[in-house]
Amino acid sequence: MTVKLVILKSGEDVLADVQEMVVEDKVIGYFFNNPCVVKLKKVHQNDEAEHLKTLADVSLYPWMPLSEDKKIPVTVDWVVTIVEPVSTLKDMYYKTFAVETKND
Repeated sequence: MTVKLVILKSGEDVLADVQEMVVEDKVIGYFFNNPCVVKLKKVHQNDEAEHLKTLADVSLYPWMPLSEDKKIPVTVDWVVTIVEPVSTLKDMYYKTFAVETKND
C-alpha cells in the first residue's frame, strides 16, 4: 500500500492508496484506492518550551461518496503534485479504513 497526499487541479487534497496507470511505459493517470478528501478545520499555535508548535484539526471525508467504486481512475493532467503525508495523517487513513498491515 502506498498512501499519498495528492493535490488536484480543483484544489482538493486527496489522501489515497495511489497506483500509477501505465500504458506503453508512460504514466497516463493514477488509480486512487479508497480516496478521502482531507479538510483542515482549524489551525492553532501553542508556545511550548520556548518554541512555537502549530496544531491542526483535520478530518477525512470520502471522495466521490456517491460512487460504489473504491478504485477511481484520475488522469495525469488533473494531478498537480503527489507528496508523502505526515505520519499522523497516514495513521488516520489506516484507522479510517481499518488497514491492519502497512506495506509502504
